[in-house]
Amino acid sequence: MAYKAQDIANKLIYLAQMDEPNGGDAMTNLKLQKLLYYEQGYHLAAFGTPLFDSNIEACR
Repeated sequence: MAYKAQDIANKLIYLAQMDEPNGGDAMTNLKLQKLLYYEQGYHLAAFGTPLFDSNIEACR
């Protein structure tokens, strides 16, 4: 079952906010995009299915 990319992004932002008091970095747009890219790649490698259905596109 593939999730919505927005749901995964919201979870990553939430986790970053919970870690901020312990010295975690603030979540930037670029960092969020990279994390989504890595999450998608890991899920594909580990389980053979995409984590989310949205296409990953390069910005120009």
